[in-house]
Amino acid sequence: MWYKEIGANPFAVATFQDFVVVAGYDDHKLYFLKDDEIMKTIDTGSGPFQLLVREV
Repeated sequence: MWYKEIGANPFAVATFQDFVVVAGYDDHKLYFLKDDEIMKTIDTGSGPFQLLVREV
């Protein structure tokens, strides 16, 4: 178990490959975490979005 403060008002969490992906509502960013560390952030721009993970 681990705990990490991420983003402004996180509202969705998903797993994708080896990452945990967190969506920040107020800062409009996606956070990719691996091994308890933020590896990458992506700015989503303004507007609503949601996380969908499709595994094939």
